[in-house]
Amino acid sequence: MAIKEKDIKKIINAEDNSGKVYQLGENYCFYSEVLFAGHLASSGKIGPIVYTESEYLHDVTYRWREGNFGDVDTPRIDSWYQLFDPLMYAHTIGPAQVALGGIKKPMPFVEVISYANDIGGYQANPICHPAKAFQVGLFKTETGAIAKCANAYIFAREPSRLIIQVTGRLGTYECYQIGIPGRLFLTDGHKISKSRHRKGKSKIVDTNELSAIVPPVEGLHYGSSVRIMDDWLQAINNNIKPAIHAKIAANFCLSGIAASKSARSGGKPIKIKKFSE
Repeated sequence: MAIKEKDIKKIINAEDNSGKVYQLGENYCFYSEVLFAGHLASSGKIGPIVYTESEYLHDVTYRWREGNFGDVDTPRIDSWYQLFDPLMYAHTIGPAQVALGGIKKPMPFVEVISYANDIGGYQANPICHPAKAFQVGLFKTETGAIAKCANAYIFAREPSRLIIQVTGRLGTYECYQIGIPGRLFLTDGHKISKSRHRKGKSKIVDTNELSAIVPPVEGLHYGSSVRIMDDWLQAINNNIKPAIHAKIAANFCLSGIAASKSARSGGKPIKIKKFSE
């Protein structure tokens, strides 16, 4: 959306004053697994939410090389990635806020403590400089829920770039690779078994289980790009706000800006302004 708060405000004002439609194209919020996690949270099926986790570890160093390929001997070129630290790229913060509140009401963050480093670069000289190579943030919400978000420019976890997890008092959903079945655990209240585990049942959340909640579509990024384009066109046709309108997008992006400030200060807690409940 923007990498400066003043520019975020300009976009919000433009949306408010023009009567036109704005959408942040954060397609990762529209993965079936992320939408399913958000459904569990917003429906109350797993109880009040206490924690979510979102990670996106993707080696994008090819974007700093001529021709978008090559190795350390291929000359470096400038890339838009070097303009901002990893968590300012909303592939983790967006899905985490959706997992906490659902796609219709992503839950804003109000405070962050974040750390970043340059570990992992070739000969300790990460190609992403001056941006940091790896960043993790612990975000707090007004409800007391905590989100852990991590993003990297030079680490690879292939093919499982994105993971999503949401934990409530009565259950947990975990998916460690998009497109591969995840796992849902639902407790039997707060009863403890003889083996000192919380009583309950777990089941595999496969395509059929997801489809009962999130209608399946074919397309790029497991259909997420199709869903966000449909949301965009429906908003235009019906003169309504899309799911990720300017103020929701501002909640995503200002969280990333605050995380960068925290990391650059050595982990100082930073308050985050809310643009939308």
